[in-house]
Amino acid sequence: MNTDPNPESSEPQPPPEHPAESAGFYDRFRHHITARARRKSATASAAAEALLVLPDFVRLLSGLALDPDVPARQKAKVAIAILYIVSPLDFLPEAIFGPFACLDDLMVAVIVLNNLLNHVEPHVVLRHWNGDGDAIKLIQHFVAVADELVGSGLLRRIRRFLES
Repeated sequence: MNTDPNPESSEPQPPPEHPAESAGFYDRFRHHITARARRKSATASAAAEALLVLPDFVRLLSGLALDPDVPARQKAKVAIAILYIVSPLDFLPEAIFGPFACLDDLMVAVIVLNNLLNHVEPHVVLRHWNGDGDAIKLIQHFVAVADELVGSGLLRRIRRFLES
């Protein structure tokens, strides 16, 4: 491999010496947010964890929407979840509540994914997972702490919305 620092060289450059130097923007951002939240409170830490997993769940939903092993009725629910998440109309508008308003988006994703697990084999979900950790355990975790994150009133409204 060419280690010549000449930028005009067409040969590939060696990888950086330290893994931190090669970490992508998303990974550095995730680490920064998590570290700051841990210094705050348990509630802030849980909310930050929830917000950081949302992009992973959106990517998971996108893969499942195109998967031939997902039944059409479930694909419709997945599509509704994706549309809700990208829509500016929310139960908690981001313009008013800031980044923590994404918690309702997370709950929509989690409720739909949890329901989907009742209709497909777990490996169908797992083959689209690119996030950290075990997707199924994360979904179950956020179902368990949903009341803490968004409150039971908002959770009921989200469930009613998804059932209609």
